[in-house]
Amino acid sequence: AELRGRVGSLLEVGTGFHAELTGRENVYLNGAILGMKHDEIKKKFDEIVAFAGYEDFLDTPVKHFSSGMYMRLAFSVAAHLEPEILIVDEVLAVGDMEFQKKCLGKMDEVGKSGRTVIFVSHQLGTITQLCRETMLLDNGRLILKGETSAVIEHYISHGRADVTSYQAEDSKTNVEMFVQRVLVINKKAVEQDHFSHHETVTVSVDCGVNKMVRGAELRMVIKTARGINVFTADADLTSLPDNTRTFHAEFTIPTAYLRPNGYSASLAFFVPDQHIIESIDDAVFFSIYDGGTKYAHSGGTDYGVVFSPAEWRVNVIE
Repeated sequence: AELRGRVGSLLEVGTGFHAELTGRENVYLNGAILGMKHDEIKKKFDEIVAFAGYEDFLDTPVKHFSSGMYMRLAFSVAAHLEPEILIVDEVLAVGDMEFQKKCLGKMDEVGKSGRTVIFVSHQLGTITQLCRETMLLDNGRLILKGETSAVIEHYISHGRADVTSYQAEDSKTNVEMFVQRVLVINKKAVEQDHFSHHETVTVSVDCGVNKMVRGAELRMVIKTARGINVFTADADLTSLPDNTRTFHAEFTIPTAYLRPNGYSASLAFFVPDQHIIESIDDAVFFSIYDGGTKYAHSGGTDYGVVFSPAEWRVNVIE
């Protein structure tokens, strides 16, 4: 790789942080590791702390920080480095929704200022939002490079299409609530990857609980092959007793709703307006094909992502 300018990176939450040092001390330590001069850190110190939102915890050893607090402070330091090239690996899954939005805004701002942001992620919607050009890698090999939407469509159709199930790799003991297994099934509860537009699609989810979090909800987001959110559905979990250890949830997509296309389902446990407990992007994939509509012979024409429920009428004027 040919590099022209200073490189800043945020490759893992808390990289370069020392657990025994305070937040204040770690800002200077991490800034120095990233290549900032002492005077530069001092000048931007208040701005870094304000961005992270941890003014009250500056003199607390970071060993007492949660992973989300680590990430906020680490990202704040890296974002204010003002390098010509900023490399950001998959770290934004940690933290609350408000801070994630703040981080995306900062990266977008860096990109628009004429600097380069290399964003490594499986979050297709975020990639679509931030990146004009995308590279698809497989085991270190460059598979495709080009306009973002084209690369994402190739990734969906060739790399992970027909993945109709998700299984957690191991028992998760570090999160309160987690997804164990996800299946895409038909009305007979049989696993299926292709559906006619007039069939119901059900996303079946088995979940585990280490500790019931009151106020938590289970969210499903359906996305197109280009990573565009089609709709969001939230399952209310208030009826579950405190001693629940496993439970099952189902999200059913009605017939004649999604137009022919490739789709993915992402899942997350979260407490509204507070924090994300667990998030799984593009857990499962499925496709909708035209089962016989008036649009069936208009291949290649984009009619949108849903069939319109709009009512219409025609009146004779004269």
